[in-house]
Amino acid sequence: MSKAKLLALFLASVLLLSALFGCSAERTEAPTKRPSATTPRPTDAPSEPSAPPENKAVIGSITALTGDFRWSDFSSAGLSAADADINALTNGHSLLTVTSAGETIWDGTVVRSHTEEEIDGNLVITIELFEDLRFSDGSSIKAENYLAYLLAFSSPVAVSAGADATAGKSLLGYDQFLSYNGLNDGKASVRYDSDGNRLTFVASKVFSGVRLLGEYSFSLTVSGADGYYPSYFAKNCAFLYPYKLEQVLGEGVTVSDDGNGVYLDSAWYEKNSDGVYERASHLTSARYDLTYAFSGAYTISLWNAEAKECTLTLNPFYKGTYDSRKPTIETLVYTGLVEETLFDALDLGVVDIVTGISGKEDCSEALARVRASGGALSEVYYLSDEHYRLSFNCSFGPAYFSSFRQALAYAIDTEALTAELLGDFGEESVAPFSDELYLKGLISSSLELKEYPVSLNNARNTLIADGWIYNADGSAYNESVGGLRYRKLTPEEAALCEGANLSYVVVSNDAELSYSTTSVEEEYYLPCTIAIRSDGSELYSVLASLLSQVDLLGEIGMSVCFADAFNDSTICAGIGYSAFESTPSPDGKGGLLDIYDISFPYTDGGLSYVEAMERSGGRLGLDYLSKAMIADADSPEEHAKWWGEYMERLTELLPHIALSSPYVLSVHSAKIKGLSLTPYRSVAQAIIYCKVG
Repeated sequence: MSKAKLLALFLASVLLLSALFGCSAERTEAPTKRPSATTPRPTDAPSEPSAPPENKAVIGSITALTGDFRWSDFSSAGLSAADADINALTNGHSLLTVTSAGETIWDGTVVRSHTEEEIDGNLVITIELFEDLRFSDGSSIKAENYLAYLLAFSSPVAVSAGADATAGKSLLGYDQFLSYNGLNDGKASVRYDSDGNRLTFVASKVFSGVRLLGEYSFSLTVSGADGYYPSYFAKNCAFLYPYKLEQVLGEGVTVSDDGNGVYLDSAWYEKNSDGVYERASHLTSARYDLTYAFSGAYTISLWNAEAKECTLTLNPFYKGTYDSRKPTIETLVYTGLVEETLFDALDLGVVDIVTGISGKEDCSEALARVRASGGALSEVYYLSDEHYRLSFNCSFGPAYFSSFRQALAYAIDTEALTAELLGDFGEESVAPFSDELYLKGLISSSLELKEYPVSLNNARNTLIADGWIYNADGSAYNESVGGLRYRKLTPEEAALCEGANLSYVVVSNDAELSYSTTSVEEEYYLPCTIAIRSDGSELYSVLASLLSQVDLLGEIGMSVCFADAFNDSTICAGIGYSAFESTPSPDGKGGLLDIYDISFPYTDGGLSYVEAMERSGGRLGLDYLSKAMIADADSPEEHAKWWGEYMERLTELLPHIALSSPYVLSVHSAKIKGLSLTPYRSVAQAIIYCKVG
């Protein structure tokens, strides 16, 4: 399997979590590191008993609703955060689900049984459904209700509707089924991929990798030849929701299987006089049609497009979540808010829940409102799985060397940076993952991440140990004299990126500093300096200010410049904010090169974690680990071992320096009981576990 596809599968899974789930166990006080937030709140009971609150919750969002509630992946752009919440509340009974710790599991309220078997290099997943699943209109949910969407959105009709026809992309026979236009079964068909490459497939009316085995059973075959198996995430093809047949296919189209794979009636492929698939317009309109029955915990009883407000009511036929929970709040109202009046809406009781509050100013304001509310408001929080980071182009320049990246990490005071950037509303980061993540819980006792406490002495010694011991003229560096360090380049290092190290130069914005690679008697010496590209963000300003206060040149022999020029090819570092950092491609040109991958490369895989560690002498590189954690893990525990080793190596080599993570606060009315959010459970999932009281 290609590394690109392996990493794509891993990233897709991780990104899927970030997209589907937005928001640690409920806490009644703010983080203890914020002294101002620990002021006791009034808890005196009212002098007279009050009427029980209406069994209703109003959720406010500064992201406007658009009415695109039905299909979360109609297009690659996905849904807005607000639309995604409505989608999550009204679509349910997926075969797979994600826990509050981010683990993907089979939903035991939906799937009666499932088997996974390798046949001819492919993975065949056979699924049997419980027979008591119902849509909101009381009709039965059957196998065909899951397969209709899979087929429709793997067909050229979906392409014609402007949708991404990739629902069954990882399954055997996908390309052949996508090539079928209703008339060309068994014939060669040409189409072009997103890069304009010409592709030829033998079109097939049937989707060979999908079988309808009975009213409540079917199978999915993950393709090995196309690089989707073996993979720890192969089962993610079963992230399928049920839909009414007429919602997806329109009237008069059925899902059938004569023994060779599922297919759709010829009516699905009918075209009008202009040669356009007639059902394409149905897909487009059904995307916004709220008259079809729902499968989720709630149904949409009213959508006010003008006011951008959606009212939802309980679905009486909803069976429950994977852990057998059913919602108790009868009515939910999702409404848009203006950011400037967000907290006023809470004070006035216009909304009951506001989530996603972050940053110094907004968090301070939110907690001030909570404290002033006399117990009417409360807050919960979690530490985001997104991280502010400094990323390197590791293909050339000083950033090619891990010693330089490590030395810079020792020089950055992340505590001071976090305090300046986030105040009391964030924490320093060690690695790019959330403490809530289930993988950490599986191996927490053995996870040993390399940390970089502020130490100019450690920074200096790290550089010395790796050969940064020369002056620009090739003479030995004198520690008592100081100045900028240089490193003698080997012929291989000098040839990197077509000799980019030989022409390496760094010039500061004010042009007062300029350093470049020097040549002395056919030897080349690389300066210990980089330029960090500006993006105009507060993070950039804070990092620049902090580093300017450190005498890097005098104390370490290193220099860091800050540059506004976006296209400067010598800039090999930048800042950003993201949820997950994968290892760069270890090709020595476009990313990081891990020497462990040279001595013990990943070939065909197949080794267990214990076997690989033994054979490599415990020296597994990032490339090997990034592939093995996907292709060679056969259980969550095995996957966690690979993942842990990967994270340990990542924090050692530092292609990115994780700097800090913000807290994300949610403020809610005290009548909302049991609100619990994590990076993998948004308010849409969490509200099912809440009650009004």
